[in-house]
Amino acid sequence: MNEAEKGELLLGPLNIAQGDTGQSRVVAGFLLGLYNGCRFPFDITEFRRLDRRLFEDCLAILNMGQWLGDNHDSTIYDFIHLNTHEKVNHDLRNLQR
Repeated sequence: MNEAEKGELLLGPLNIAQGDTGQSRVVAGFLLGLYNGCRFPFDITEFRRLDRRLFEDCLAILNMGQWLGDNHDSTIYDFIHLNTHEKVNHDLRNLQR
């Protein structure tokens, strides 16, 4: 998966996360947990609240992290080049508020 495809994979869940539904809160919590798990702990049982497609998208995002190897200091920002995916960067920053 190239950097553009990784960015595209994030866009759908990011749009959902900015909504005001139960699924939106789950996805926002998941993405923030990937960004900073100490500051934003995420209970994986919350995944039960997602529909199948959204759950699979979240798993695909989680799976993207496998290519980072042993670099445990990496965050969700490291999954994409921020210069080429400003919308993803902007949306992630907005979730933190």
